Amino acid sequence: MENALKFGILFFRKYLKEYLTLLVKPVLIGILGIFAMLFMFINPLFSILGLFVTIPCIFYSFWRGITVTYTLNYAAYNMYKNGSNHSLKELCVLTKKKEKELAAWITYVAILSTFGYIPAFILSSVFVSFSLADLFNFPYGTMQFLQNFMSFKVMSLFILNTLILIPFLNFSQQVFFFKKPQENFYNLTLNCYKKIDIKGYILAFLIVLAGFILTSNSLLIFLIFFFNVYIYGVNMFWWAQKNVQKIENHS
Repeated sequence: MENALKFGILFFRKYLKEYLTLLVKPVLIGILGIFAMLFMFINPLFSILGLFVTIPCIFYSFWRGITVTYTLNYAAYNMYKNGSNHSLKELCVLTKKKEKELAAWITYVAILSTFGYIPAFILSSVFVSFSLADLFNFPYGTMQFLQNFMSFKVMSLFILNTLILIPFLNFSQQVFFFKKPQENFYNLTLNCYKKIDIKGYILAFLIVLAGFILTSNSLLIFLIFFFNVYIYGVNMFWWAQKNVQKIENHS
C-alpha cells in the first residue's frame, strides 16, 4: 500500500497540469449552460434556452469530465507498466473507443450504488419515524426530516451500509478497465470484492472517506480535481500490482 501511495504522488506531479488543462473547456461550457438557464427567470420565453443551450452544455461538460477523468486509468497503467510518456490527450483516443460501454458502466454503477443504500433506508424507517414527504414541506417538514436523517442511529446505519459498498465505490473503474470480453457487469461487481485483500479494503476506505470529506465541504470541494489525479494513480498501481499478472486478453 505504501508503494501505491508513493506512485500516486509521482503520477500526480506528472499529470495534474494536463488534467486540469483538459477540463478547462468542459467546465467553461458547463458554466455557459448554467448562465443561460438564468435567462429563464427573466422571461418564460427564454425557457427555450434550457432545451437548446443549458441541457446540451451541462451534458457535454459532465460527460467530457467523466471521459477525461477515466483516461487517467490509461495514463496510470502505462506509467506503472513502462513509465510511458503518453499525454492524456493522446490517451483520450483509447477512452473514445470504449465510450458507449463506459457510459453503460457509469450508469450501472450509479444505479447500483443508489440501490445499494436501500437496506439503510429500510432499517432507518424502522428505528426513526420520518417520511420522504416531509422533505418537500419547507421549511418545518424539511428541517424535521434532516434532523431525523442526521440522528446517530440513522447515520450509523448509513455508515455500516457504506462499509459494505466501499470496494465497489472505490475500485469500480479499475475493474472495468481490466474487463475481459466474456465478463459482464455482474462479474465486474464481484471482482471488486474477490480481487482485494485487507490492505486493499483499508486503502479503499481511506480514499472514500477523504472523498466524502472533500465533497461534503463547500470550501474544499474544488480540491476534488486534484484528488482525482492522485487517487487514480494510487488505485491503478495497487490494482495492477496485485492483479495484472492474472489478467489476460486485456483490450
